[in-house]
This record gives sequence, structure tokens and C-alpha cells, in this order.
Amino acid sequence: MPPDDLALALRMADTADAVSMGFFTGEVVDTATKADGTPVTAADPAVERALAAVVAAERRSDGFLGEEVGPLPAAGGPNGSEPRRRWVVDGVDGTVLFAAGAAEWATQIALEADGEVVVGVTTSPALGARWWASLGGGAWRARIGGTAPPVRLAVSTGAGGELAAWRTSCVPVRPSLRGLERALADRLAEGTHDVAPTVHGALMVAEGTIEACLQPLGALWDYAAPSLIVAEAGSTAAPPWPSPSSTATAPATTPCWRCCAAPCSRTWAGRAGAVGPHGTGRPPRRTAGRRPGR
Repeated sequence: MPPDDLALALRMADTADAVSMGFFTGEVVDTATKADGTPVTAADPAVERALAAVVAAERRSDGFLGEEVGPLPAAGGPNGSEPRRRWVVDGVDGTVLFAAGAAEWATQIALEADGEVVVGVTTSPALGARWWASLGGGAWRARIGGTAPPVRLAVSTGAGGELAAWRTSCVPVRPSLRGLERALADRLAEGTHDVAPTVHGALMVAEGTIEACLQPLGALWDYAAPSLIVAEAGSTAAPPWPSPSSTATAPATTPCWRCCAAPCSRTWAGRAGAVGPHGTGRPPRRTAGRRPGR
């Protein structure tokens, strides 16, 4: 990974913040409904187009995948060939929140090289906060525009493998879920200490404020950046990441971000355990599938 890839990702986050905050009012904004039934605002594709333009200008051999703009070929790559590297972006992660005027949305930016996530940034300009990680470089949080040094993140170790002692959350929140996803979220909440998310639950895992977070709905652009942030914060668990493909859009199983190896196959977790059927500590790899959306 070129040493300036992280610097570029952080500059891309600055660009995303400027574009998204030009649309965000803190009040209800208009949405359209996509074919999959999920909402989209004018900000979603605008952010992605702005970031795609940065990649085309500064990393001409890199590909680009956005939730709204789809897969874009490398500006300077061979015709018909799949780039070794691509940027995976969700212009507005949490469109429902954005459209309602709530501040807890973000832009997700990740760089994938040879099927592995090597840079991840989550930027939440309405909250004034940003999280990022690079492969082998740790996970960090800072105030946007602040002067204090970044804080290095570390997952919780206090609860160990005792699930009953875990603090857990769900993204999106449980009342918005239906069917199997709601049943999974309820089962997790009933056996642990349920915590309302204040930011993306994967980031709460990375910060050590909870031990696990179920994220039953989403796609590559939702998972790529948080997967590396959680792993670099010390998690030994990561959901399976699909094998390289410019058309893959979802992981093979429901991610559960977690901190340990206790048996919890559908959550994001921290240091004590493994998540997903493969139980690896690497960011998830890609597999084709549908994107339920959020």
C-alpha cells in the first residue's frame, strides 16, 4: 500500500464532508425510493460522484464502487481488465437518518487491494467525528477540524467470553427490523445488555463501549471501512469478505461485529472471539449477494 493512500482517504473524507453538509439541513429532506425499496437523497450520489472524481484524478489505475453510482472502471486502467485496487464507498450511510434530519449518518470510504481492505475511513461531519484505520497501522478517532491528537481505539476485554455480561447493540435499531433479522436482534438483546447506538455500532465495538453489534442489513459499501476499523482496534473476529469481483455487493452471512471468541456467529465483536463461520481476524472478503439496504 502506498504510504499516502491513507492521506488520500482522509482528504476524500474532507471532500465528502463538504458535499454532504451542503445538503444536510438538520431537518427533513426529500427522498426518492429506489427499486429495492430503500430511500435515497440528492446527497447520496453527489458525494459518490465527488469521490469518484478524486480517485480518477489521483489514482487513475484504481477502480471505484459506490452504492449509487455502481462499479466504475479505472480511469487509466486497461480496457476490460479488473483493477487490483478499488475504492468502496457509501456516500451516505444511514440515509433514513440523514433524511429525517438526525446527525448519526456517515460516509464510508475504503480501499481494497487484491481482495483485502487496507484503508478504511468513517466520517460523520454532523457529529464532528471521524474514525479511520490502515492495515497494520491501528484504528483511530479524532474530532473533525480539532487540534487534539487522534485517540487510538481498542476493543473491550473486560467481559471476556461471558455473553451475559456483554453490552450489545444493533444497526439499524431493532424496532426497524422485521422477520428473521428482528428475531436475531431480539435474541442477542435478550441474552446481553442491550445498548442504544450513539454512533455506528461497529465503531462502538472498536471504541470498546460495547462488546458486539449485529448488523443484519447492508452491502459491501456498508461493511468495508468498519471491517478494518474493528479489526485494527484489536478484534479477532470479522465477518467473511467476498472474493474479489467488481459486481459483488454483499457478504455471505449476516455480520456481527464482536470483541471475542464466544459463540456468536452473527455479530461484530472484539478481542475475545471469532465472528462468522470462518472465524478469521481479517477484514471480511467479498461474495456475491443481494443488498437489503438501510
